[in-house]
Amino acid sequence: MKDNNVTDLDESEVRHLVDYYDTLEKDRNQILTNDEWNSILLPCEDNSLREQVLAREAADWKDIGRLPADIEG
Repeated sequence: MKDNNVTDLDESEVRHLVDYYDTLEKDRNQILTNDEWNSILLPCEDNSLREQVLAREAADWKDIGRLPADIEG
């Protein structure tokens, strides 16, 4: 969030956001899947734009695995 200049959220608001969107997994494990993350970031009222974004080819990125425990919380 901070990387995208969203700085006015406190930890409880972020936890609420994750809890709200952590719906696709049966165990609600507080780890967002790609689809759950996309539900937060992509527009839900413009299906055409949403499909355009999802159709983009992903850039290569380094898989760093999970975040450190103190960050992942």
